[in-house]
Amino acid sequence: MTTTESGDPGTGPGPATAGPGPARHLRRSRHDRMISGVAGGLGEYFNVDAVLFRVLFAVLSFFGGIGLLMYALAWLLIPEPDVAMSALDKGIQKMRARRVPPWLVFIGGAILLWLCWFSWWAPGPTFPALLLVAVLAVVLVHRVSTPAGQASSYQPPPAPDQPPKADGPQVDPPQPSGSFTPPIIAPLNDTRRTMQAWFSEASLAHRQRIERRRPVKVAVALSLLLGWGALALIDAAWRLPFPVYLWVGLAILVTGLAASIVVRRMTLSLLIPIAVVAAVAVVLGGTPASIKDGSGEVGWMPTSASQLSDHRQFAGQATLDLTRLAAPTSATSIRLTQAAGEVRLRIPRDLNATVISDVHIGDVQNGPSRSTGRQASGVGVHNESAPPAEAVGAPITIRVTLTVGHVQIDRVG
Repeated sequence: MTTTESGDPGTGPGPATAGPGPARHLRRSRHDRMISGVAGGLGEYFNVDAVLFRVLFAVLSFFGGIGLLMYALAWLLIPEPDVAMSALDKGIQKMRARRVPPWLVFIGGAILLWLCWFSWWAPGPTFPALLLVAVLAVVLVHRVSTPAGQASSYQPPPAPDQPPKADGPQVDPPQPSGSFTPPIIAPLNDTRRTMQAWFSEASLAHRQRIERRRPVKVAVALSLLLGWGALALIDAAWRLPFPVYLWVGLAILVTGLAASIVVRRMTLSLLIPIAVVAAVAVVLGGTPASIKDGSGEVGWMPTSASQLSDHRQFAGQATLDLTRLAAPTSATSIRLTQAAGEVRLRIPRDLNATVISDVHIGDVQNGPSRSTGRQASGVGVHNESAPPAEAVGAPITIRVTLTVGHVQIDRVG
């Protein structure tokens, strides 16, 4: 029986069906390379001229250096032609071998890049650039990564002069060292499991460290309670300056930290209260005021020289009003001492009163004006306010010692 040229569907051969072509994989170019072959590899993968990618990288480099960042990211993600792993793969393998979570390194690197390259003070113009880099990273990771379950079936495309293999079971010849293998970028599920395992181990280790350091923390807390309690009893009976509480507390905390280091249970969390107490000591460490002096809003309005006396207050607002004071017949001196807050003085304009103010941190203001010469502020402020020329009567000297706060001097009448 003969067969027609077109062929009989039942008796003759049909038209040949083209099978699927070999899978393409993104690699840097072997031949078309000016720096590292990134643009050439992208051109070969997308079947376009590599010059387009080179121009794209060059143009984007003028927008805050985003082109350089994109090129570096592509260099990390795209492997060499005959190399099994990309630079990112090698880095991830080394981090996992040292039990370092890769995601933690990536976050730290991103923060460092933001601070060093884009600067924290100008996040607006560079945020779209970072978003573009993130999108590019996701696209490249999905293209470069091999889907799960297909890595074992992947084989590089045959050479042009290699004959096709016959049907039937085949035995793969042994691969020489350095042969091409697919990339081993971990899928997202593997990364998630790695993060969960690291969190579990870190949480367990953290709980164990807390249990080991608990005796040190309890001992320090009890020492602070007993030490400050004893000082409070002494203060109630004889009056202690407030800095004594600070120096005793700082000594207990530093001793506890040193003891934890000696017994190999270093409790770095003690650095927080140490920093707080040290900061308060820097600010209030020189005050002669005491907690026993009281706090709040108080005022004094003497009417005669015999009622003029020294006053102390720990914190709050203290007001000395001399508007009803009869002019004294002899020189008088009084002192106002306060740790923190505001001291207000109301003095008649014709009263021969001199105000000497010493403020550790704060300001002194004469009258309502804040002009230069009538206000002094900063650290270690010393101010002397002399009476006007028309003042009469015996001199009165008012000394104000304020550690932190504001001194307001108003001459009225």
